[in-house]
Amino acid sequence: LAQYIIDMQKVLMEANRVLKKNKHLIIVVADTKIENETIYSDRLFTELCEILNFEPICVYKRKIPKYRKYINSSLGKIDEENIIIFKKVSEYSNKYMYNDAIWNNFAIKKLMEIEARIISNEELDRKEKKKKIEKINQAITHLMLDLRSL
Repeated sequence: LAQYIIDMQKVLMEANRVLKKNKHLIIVVADTKIENETIYSDRLFTELCEILNFEPICVYKRKIPKYRKYINSSLGKIDEENIIIFKKVSEYSNKYMYNDAIWNNFAIKKLMEIEARIISNEELDRKEKKKKIEKINQAITHLMLDLRSL
């Protein structure tokens, strides 16, 4: 998740750089799973875009036709995708958007949200929870070390 957020940050920063004020950005994403926890991509992108001076206009949910479905052993079938439309609301270049610490903190926050969902998931046994939480804590530790080096 952390690397995904960093990669999307780069894409969105470039969109922010090339789009003029009041122009639109359209993103098509599907929800995904990490450690069997759903990552709601439309929400994630909305939060990322708001940091970068984009205002969410609307989100459309679209069923993916059976002949186009993507199947990945770790994700399963992706049956639905989100089409998100944003509007660039200002030419103002927020100096904080280029600060790696902002993005690392954002990724840490998202990982902690997943950790909280794992803890409250009553379907998982104690051993499974511990294993998943350890992985998330390793990712958070890695991001914290990155923050210290900035």
